[in-house]
Amino acid sequence: MTTRCRRLLAWLMALALTLGMALAEETLPVDEAVLPKDETTPEEAAVEELAEFDLPLDDEPAEDEIVPDVELDADDDAAVLAPAELAEDADPDAMVLAPSQPVLTASAITLGVKEKSKLTIASGAAPESIGAVFTTSNKKVATVNASGLVTGKKAGKATITLDVGGVQSSCEVTVKKAPKKVTLSSKKLTLGVDERAALTATLPKNTASAITFTSSKTSVATVDASGRVTAMGVGKATITAKTFNGKKAKCTVTVKPAPMYVTANIGETTLWVGRSVKIKPVLNAGSAGKVSIVSSNPSVVQVSGTTAKALAKGSATITLTAYNGLTAEIPVTVTKVPTYRALVIGEGSFPGSGMSSLPGSKDASLMTKMLNNVRGPAGSKWSVTHATDQTAEQIHQMIRNTFAGAEVGDVSLFYISTHGDQDYDINGRYASYAGCLLVYPDYRYYNWYDRYTMTLSHLANWLCEVPGQVIVMIDSCGSGAAIYGAAGVSAPALSGDQGGANVIDAPAFSPEAFDQAVVDAFRDVDKGVLAPGQGVFVLENKFFVLTASAYRETSWSLKNKYSYFTKWLTDGIKTKGKMPADSNKNKYTTLNELYGYMKKKANGKTFRYRGLNHKQHVQVYPANSGFELFYRK
Repeated sequence: MTTRCRRLLAWLMALALTLGMALAEETLPVDEAVLPKDETTPEEAAVEELAEFDLPLDDEPAEDEIVPDVELDADDDAAVLAPAELAEDADPDAMVLAPSQPVLTASAITLGVKEKSKLTIASGAAPESIGAVFTTSNKKVATVNASGLVTGKKAGKATITLDVGGVQSSCEVTVKKAPKKVTLSSKKLTLGVDERAALTATLPKNTASAITFTSSKTSVATVDASGRVTAMGVGKATITAKTFNGKKAKCTVTVKPAPMYVTANIGETTLWVGRSVKIKPVLNAGSAGKVSIVSSNPSVVQVSGTTAKALAKGSATITLTAYNGLTAEIPVTVTKVPTYRALVIGEGSFPGSGMSSLPGSKDASLMTKMLNNVRGPAGSKWSVTHATDQTAEQIHQMIRNTFAGAEVGDVSLFYISTHGDQDYDINGRYASYAGCLLVYPDYRYYNWYDRYTMTLSHLANWLCEVPGQVIVMIDSCGSGAAIYGAAGVSAPALSGDQGGANVIDAPAFSPEAFDQAVVDAFRDVDKGVLAPGQGVFVLENKFFVLTASAYRETSWSLKNKYSYFTKWLTDGIKTKGKMPADSNKNKYTTLNELYGYMKKKANGKTFRYRGLNHKQHVQVYPANSGFELFYRK
């Protein structure tokens, strides 16, 4: 088509559009209209206008000629004048716009039997205002009224169709049974102020219903149409989910203050490859809120939920983040699978000391036999060094030799059975050697205590030189002095044979009654997660300590057979089969499990001496420790 033809066609179409609109506004046909005598008819005006429309004979427009832009359809036979190209005096109201297709806002819905749902048009138009007609393909399944209200009749499928002047839109309707109940994903929620949580409503299989969520107290907790709960203020509220037929489910929401800090149940931690540890977030008292846990190096330490697993040697930082942005970090070092070493000492002979002989060598034999038949938590065997009747200097050298190869991540166990001093010398005089251990005499020394004793502070300092973690087990009188004064140690001490069976309140004794270095040595306060602004540490200990008795308390033995502490300890592990101390039967015995087993044994035993009844109280540090000691398949 030539340019000239296109221009002519465009003008004709524009003229026809104008005439059509003008005629549409009249109530009479054009030939019946009353026209002024001095005016021409629209048709005549069009002919005159075309007569004045002078086109050049060639196909190219003149240089000064303005050609209106046109849009051509696919067959190049028609053109529509763009609105911007209408004459300046054209009437915009004269343009005829094609009606937009009436689209339903939903293409598919699911209802319960007898449930109702109204279909709406995307444009927002009321169905009645545009002459909309609704029909259903199956009245037995779903009906629809003139305004688009659909009612589920029986289980099945139907199609609801909207028709507006021949233009149609449809919605697939699935009808299921009405539910007989509704359940929520949680029956109870505890949130911090401004925290959010999602509740999910579940219906029985093959049933359907819309769910309405409401809150009993919006000042405490609000809920939106999707079940999203927002904690608004401290208190309690009930969130109710309701079906169309009145079935309900409820969730009690308790809102507490937002946390001021976040920390964890463990601090700086060393794990071996393949080792897992549970991480429990700790918030300041009285607060609440969700805490997320992530690893900075998932290839070294992988975190899933609250479990961290060591995958490869290296280091990573586990970060805890509360919902309100507070964080805490736990440095983690992953080492090789640990090596387990044990030094077992039995002191039974004290020539010239005035002290009676003890079954120390037999105690050491019981421990050695038990350790040779159990494994460390990583599955490795214990390498055991056994010795009896050693001087303090010899014990020091044996500690160096036995644990010489220890590295960070290894576990070393030190056990000794011997006499212990309870603050009194052999003549009953106060000597301020709280809980010192008696050993085989070193005749190089003239002083009685230098010759026969090994103070707990010396022992602790020697063991501090051993890399990795250290398990300490002391079977002697007064051995509780090793941990007396440490945080969390509050078990009572008994006066024993020095003053009958009266209970002595341990806090009544000053820590200065024994060397404070003991307390400092047997608890590691250098590691942990600092709670921001609170000065609170959660410790990961180097030392794990079990002692036969409390501070200033007697421990007991069966002459020439065994000491009770050692018997209870080895009975809790045994040399084969299940470990009785493994209370949760997971094949691992923790420090707390072993302590609990031995404590029960001790509580059931009374010792009669010089007409008085006596008890001994096994002591542990740290309290409630989940540190795993032994493993057996």
